[in-house]
Amino acid sequence: MPTKEEIYSQIQEFVTQPSTPGVKNSPTFERSYLFVPSAIAKERAAFFRFIISQEDLLDLLPEKWKALDLAFGSGNLTAHLLQESEYPIEKIVLNDKNTAVTNQNLSSLLPNTQISAHDFLESAQFPVERFNLVIFNPQTGGGWSEGSSNLSDQKPILHDGDLKSYLESIGRETSELTFSVDEAAKQVKVHSDSLNKGPMRDLVGDIKIFNYYDVFWTSKTSKLEGEQSNNVKFRQTFDKVFDPNGLLVYYGDESYFQAIFADFPYVIQLCPPDDGKMLFVATKAISEEKTILYRKSGPGTYEVTDSCKEVGGTKEESDLDELEVDLDHSADDFLIGKGNSEGERQETPNPEGMKFTISEEELGSLDFPYLNVLLKGVPGTGKSRLIDQWIISQLDLKRANHPNVLRINVHSASSNADLMQGIGIAANGGQVEYHEKTGLVLNHLKNACAKPKQPFVLVLEEIQENSLNELIGDLIYLIEDSKRVDLSAEVGGEFESFEDFVGKLVEKKPNVEFVQVPYLVNTETKFRNLIFPKNLYVFCTSNYRDDKKVVEDNLMRRFDLIELYPKYEDAIFKKKEVTLFLKTLNEEIIKGFESREIHPDRLIIGHANWLKVEDGKSFCRAMLKAIVEFKDIREIEWSEMSPVLQKITVLPFGLDSNKILKAKNYKDLIEHLQKQAFDDLLND
Repeated sequence: MPTKEEIYSQIQEFVTQPSTPGVKNSPTFERSYLFVPSAIAKERAAFFRFIISQEDLLDLLPEKWKALDLAFGSGNLTAHLLQESEYPIEKIVLNDKNTAVTNQNLSSLLPNTQISAHDFLESAQFPVERFNLVIFNPQTGGGWSEGSSNLSDQKPILHDGDLKSYLESIGRETSELTFSVDEAAKQVKVHSDSLNKGPMRDLVGDIKIFNYYDVFWTSKTSKLEGEQSNNVKFRQTFDKVFDPNGLLVYYGDESYFQAIFADFPYVIQLCPPDDGKMLFVATKAISEEKTILYRKSGPGTYEVTDSCKEVGGTKEESDLDELEVDLDHSADDFLIGKGNSEGERQETPNPEGMKFTISEEELGSLDFPYLNVLLKGVPGTGKSRLIDQWIISQLDLKRANHPNVLRINVHSASSNADLMQGIGIAANGGQVEYHEKTGLVLNHLKNACAKPKQPFVLVLEEIQENSLNELIGDLIYLIEDSKRVDLSAEVGGEFESFEDFVGKLVEKKPNVEFVQVPYLVNTETKFRNLIFPKNLYVFCTSNYRDDKKVVEDNLMRRFDLIELYPKYEDAIFKKKEVTLFLKTLNEEIIKGFESREIHPDRLIIGHANWLKVEDGKSFCRAMLKAIVEFKDIREIEWSEMSPVLQKITVLPFGLDSNKILKAKNYKDLIEHLQKQAFDDLLND
């Protein structure tokens, strides 16, 4: 029988293989598919071992584990939980429908292990079998597509009774309502023969998921309202395989746990002691409503806590303290005229009153070779989503909204003062005060310099709305790969200020590339040096515009340019017929405008608005957006648009192409689409 070390070694070899063999610098399986890293799996397993030894759970434990992982991925989390618990194992089932990217060889190493490839959103695929230990990590597996399980964090309504009694308990009238339950589909249907749509919406329209049943309703004037949710689909599977007397182990975000497992009364949580997510151990066998939160107190030891915030002051409290320091210094440090008859600014070596220290803390990965990337294309082609994937999988920052990521939506009024540096003006006791304001980008740059062993990301969205040259000024020169400064060898130093650090660095290393920028509040001709760190990645997005160049000339040699076009893979759309329609529409747009446009591909339609189209109503909503874009934003004449639409003879969902696409003008087409898409809004 393989040892634990041999099992873990096999998993490590699996997760570190390149996700795209033969492609240079291809990210590992672990990063590309969000598998749980070994260090985090080991830490969560230690907590699990600690928890099952506690008195509350001892009486619940079976003689042997019969375990099911609904989305096992690499198997790292499950293998560690079971191996480190050192508990007898009757059976292990590792399930994941994504067989091409999961650790299929693990079954030969773990004892009594089987592998299945069921979709956890399709309960019918699972045999009727109960497991006393169910493990779920929704980042991968099951309904997974490009890192998402398509579950929602929308909390259900839980009530000890049916929907009728719940409505009555909150004071809503039910005498004109009839209720029916479809147990197979897990749906509650509400109908009224007398009420119109408005009153029905007021009574039940805000209830989406009730006791893990989807709620649908109809009035005497409306079609069926409501939608089948993935949360309810998942719970059909979970309730089928979970032994109510067993343990649930969930690894993920708290909001999703509360949404898909809200009916578990007894819950134990671990505050993440690392960059991973929370671990939840829950059971229904203990009826007491109780949530116990633990934090790590030492190697293998844990203590009950009231909050996951840091002991001795939260980050928010620390930020407030720093703000108070800034406010205390502002009047003295930036006042013009105070104690100086000539009105000169009183210089201080460090207005923030804080030292500048280069941290040795390591985080994420700096192996991604593309420092500056510009993604361009028509709207809705997934530019921002692709950047999010790089942040998570390539830079290993775990989430797209990590504190090391600064995302700015550029607009026409954006200025250099907002992003780099500007002058703030205030009145104090009749005196006018001027002080320098550090812009968002410059502040982010300083943070990146302070932590050179961590990746930092600057995301500039919609840069076509302004001139990047004007917005970040001299950084355009420094942003080139060859002019960036690698600060990883400078860790541990402490300086009076950021400016002091850069000044001394330039003195020590004459070859360091830098630019000089002026002090804005100063009567002297004085400059400070500015550098650009190698660990600060710059990712930009740009849509097409007719009134200016999309890409400024001097960006071409500083950025890797990637043009994104609409995707037509069936896997990303809910319905295959939508994929075919969008592809056909874009092909006809290119053909139809070849004689009018130098680059007709600038007129094609992105796929983003079409991903969730699943019926005629949602199709018409997406089509309406496309038509309005051509009419109002691109200002395409109907005489040019009509021939393109008439080339399409078949529409999805049985919609009549003669009525929709052979309209007489934009008005007729838009009115018809709106009638189909928004009948509930237009007919009240």
